[in-house]
Amino acid sequence: MQDSVRYPRPTCTLLPLGVLSRYRRAAREVESSNRFGKISEGQAWREMCFCLLSPMTRFEAVNACLERLTRHGILTRLSSAPSDVRVDEIREVLTVGVGSCRFASQKARRLSAAGHLFYGRSGCGGVMGFLERFPDPKEARAALAGTVPGLGLKEASHFLRNIGRGRDVAVLDVHLRRFMAESGLVGEKTAYSGSASCYAKIEGAYASLAFNSGLESGALDLAIWEYMRER
Repeated sequence: MQDSVRYPRPTCTLLPLGVLSRYRRAAREVESSNRFGKISEGQAWREMCFCLLSPMTRFEAVNACLERLTRHGILTRLSSAPSDVRVDEIREVLTVGVGSCRFASQKARRLSAAGHLFYGRSGCGGVMGFLERFPDPKEARAALAGTVPGLGLKEASHFLRNIGRGRDVAVLDVHLRRFMAESGLVGEKTAYSGSASCYAKIEGAYASLAFNSGLESGALDLAIWEYMRER
């Protein structure tokens, strides 16, 4: 936590009933994902690939792409012999079939780069080996965003949440950013900025909202995501 930075506290922001009605189920889901130490290397690698495919692509399409990558053995090959997997081979799997991936060429290159980073000759001992060097979630997020090509702060937060290390980080996707702007907790310019400083400002305002609402931040942002996506 950045103790030296102070953010304005939200003033009496009332959460919509649609968010509150989704919160309990979201809390159970976040609790069930809190399994770091039990997750396998293969599961961590799959979650990493999921987050690399996620930008600008719907959840359902990402899942469909992951299933095809798994079925063709590409995820396994990228984690065992990344040099043997051609980028155009990955791209073809991402674009063929129901639920194709947007920016497939770019994302194929990112998956290939991640395979080389974590499992190549000069790799860092796999995804779990990399994370062992960063016990603090925010340090891990900064390291991931600064090291893995195409993995920004939001995707790194999402990854850590999915493997059970994300209780203290917010997944600031477009739905949560829009909610924060519409609620008047941050300005629109800040809400949609891609800078790290604005990310920190939104995250601080969001943490204050969760604290003042008496709700767990990881479950609240999931409830907001579902509410904004479905309304």
